[in-house]
Order: sequence, then C-alpha cells, then structure tokens
Amino acid sequence: MIKKILKSIAISAMALTVIISHTACKSNETNETAGDPVSKTEFHLNTSCTIEIRNMETSKANDVIAKAFKECEKYENLLSRTVEGSDIYKINHSDGKPVKVSDDAKYLIEESKKISEQTSGIFDSTIGKIEELWNFTGDNPKVPPQGDIQKALTQVGYKNVKVDGNTVTLENKRPFLDLGASAKGYIADRLYDFLKKEGVKSAIINLGGNVVAIGGKEGDKDWKIGIESPYSKKQNVIGAVSVKDKTIVTSGTYERYFEEKGKKYHHILDPKTGFPRNTDVLSVSIMAKSGKSVTCDLYSTTCLLLGKEKAIEFMKDKKGFEYCIVDNNQKITKSPGFNLSQQSE
Repeated sequence: MIKKILKSIAISAMALTVIISHTACKSNETNETAGDPVSKTEFHLNTSCTIEIRNMETSKANDVIAKAFKECEKYENLLSRTVEGSDIYKINHSDGKPVKVSDDAKYLIEESKKISEQTSGIFDSTIGKIEELWNFTGDNPKVPPQGDIQKALTQVGYKNVKVDGNTVTLENKRPFLDLGASAKGYIADRLYDFLKKEGVKSAIINLGGNVVAIGGKEGDKDWKIGIESPYSKKQNVIGAVSVKDKTIVTSGTYERYFEEKGKKYHHILDPKTGFPRNTDVLSVSIMAKSGKSVTCDLYSTTCLLLGKEKAIEFMKDKKGFEYCIVDNNQKITKSPGFNLSQQSE
C-alpha cells in the first residue's frame, strides 16, 4: 500500500503562523477599507502562492497583486520543464541541437552549474528524467523500477550542458534539465522587483516556502516568519524569525514524500544513485537580503544534499547568508545572524 503525503511548505509570513497547503488552490482577497492589508492566494509553480500588500489603497493593491501573478505565470511558462514551449522544455526536447534561450533561463542554468561544480556534482540540475520517474507531484508516486532509474542515471551530467552566449546545447549523454531548485527563488526575486517598481512599501511574497519581505509589516514593525517543525503532524513551528527587507527559503525532506511498504521516500533526489538522498538533515532555512531568493533556494537544496557537517562547511564563506539547520534528531544548528526565537509571536 502506498500512502501519499504532500506536506505544506515550512514557511509562513504572518504574525500568527499560517501554513499554505500545496493541495488546495484558493483566492482570498481581504479588506474593503483603503490601506488595510490586501492578500490573495493562487496556485502556481505546483504550490500555493500568496502575495500580501499593506499600506496601499485597496483597489490599487488588488490591481498590483493581479499583475504580479501574471508575472509569476509568465516566468513559469518560461522556466518550467513541464510547460510545453518553455525554454527548458525546448532544451530538453532539442535532441542535442543548440537552442536559443532567454536571459532568465541562461542565468539559472549557469548558476546551477556553478553549484554543481562547487559540490562535485552532488547538486545537479540535470536529473529531470529521474524526477519524472519518481513523479512526486503526481497523484500516485511510487518507487520506480531499478532498471528505469539506472537508464535515467546515464542522462545525468551537468558537464554536458554547454552555454555559449544565449545558446544552450545538451551534449553527449543529453541530460534532462530541471530548474526546480532555483526557479521559485528566481521568480520570487522578479516579483520583488515588480512590486517595488509599482511603489509597494510593505508586502510579503510567499511562493510555497520562498518568502520575500518588502519593508516592514507596519511602520517599523518586523514581519514574523514561522519555520515549521519537520514532520510535525500539527504543523508546529520551531520558532520565528523577525525580518524586514529579507528573504527566507526553506527546503525540507518533509515537504513532499510518500510511503511505500512502511518506508518514507522524500523528493530530494541524489544524482549519483537516483534515489532520495540519504541525509542527516530534515530541513534547511537560508536567509539573506531581499532580492537574493534564487541563491537562497540553491543553497537550501544544496545543504540538504550535503548533510549537516558539509553544509555548515559549505556556508562558511557565503557572506550575507544565514542558515538554520534541523537535523534528524530535531537539533537546531544556526549561524549567528539567524535570529530565531523559540516562540512565534
């Protein structure tokens, strides 16, 4: 018997912790009075995404949020491997022929390759075929046949992705790109830029765990970002972080997983084995200035793959980035600048 569990992402963006479910798509426009908070949730990027704007006239805020979600959809259609016609889809179905791509896709591919080089391939964005086999976002994920995994592993290899200007070519083994470890962060950064351009002074963007704060909550008040306790049945939090003009990204083995024959299989896959990575880390939260969500996204996934000890070593020279790691024993290890309170406010 297979038990499928799609957990909600581990970040909230309100004074009281709010967990946004993956499995429901809802719209929640609030407050009729000008200047009151305006919030809306839509389903994009295979998760629930929420944008809340404060200190802006209600009709204007609703208009800005609607446009922001259009921007989100635009970038999803550009960067998703599953959207036919996207840059990544074209690359993966090019049969090894050169493909001209946008600056956005080029940037993400190059940034992903940098992390692959830094980790000697422990992080590798060319595991798209393996991701397809496991189908964690489908209705009935299950352990793929070993033969299929071995065949898919022959297509993994970041060194076979060649970038020349805006032209991308998949060489030799013809890997299958999946930018899932960076696309949400990149889109969060672009929405941050968009909202700032529209004159927004106070807002929260939450793309299923990729949280970006614009300004403070009200005046000088900080936003309170709750970080969920991994595998908590009641979605308890390990604490809250007070932020202003910050981004926080959390990745965890508990975000998406299923159970088969009494064993849990999480969605953080090892590009060396094709199976979920054997890691002693349950979740990693990375925090930096707003506008750095894509890098936080890459770092959080990388740290999960590396394991606790190597993750701490990896983050040592990452100036401007703070981390909070929860290991298999529920022990919290954080950098000095990660101001986690043990009680959400």
